[in-house]
Amino acid sequence: MSMKVKDILKLKKSFLCKLRPEMEGDREGWERFVIIRADGREGMSMYPRLLPGALVLIDRHYNSLKPYRKGESNMYAVARNGNCTVKYV
Repeated sequence: MSMKVKDILKLKKSFLCKLRPEMEGDREGWERFVIIRADGREGMSMYPRLLPGALVLIDRHYNSLKPYRKGESNMYAVARNGNCTVKYV
C-alpha cells in the first residue's frame, strides 16, 4: 500500500462490489476506498446524516457530480491542509 495506513477495517467484499464508480479524470492508480472518522464539528454540521465520531467510507473512484441516488444530494470529502471536510454538493 502506498498510503499511510493507520489501521485496517474489514468490510464485506459483496458490499464494496455493489458500489459503482463514476470517475472524472484518471484515478485508476488510486486506492479506491478510504475510511475517516468525522470529528465533532464535522459530524454536527452534517447531522443527521453523520454524527460526531462516525466512520465515513469514501469511494475515491466516485468523484462525479452526477447524483448517486435519485433525489438525494451527494456528499463529498475534500482533503485540505491535513484535514478532511465532508459536505453536500
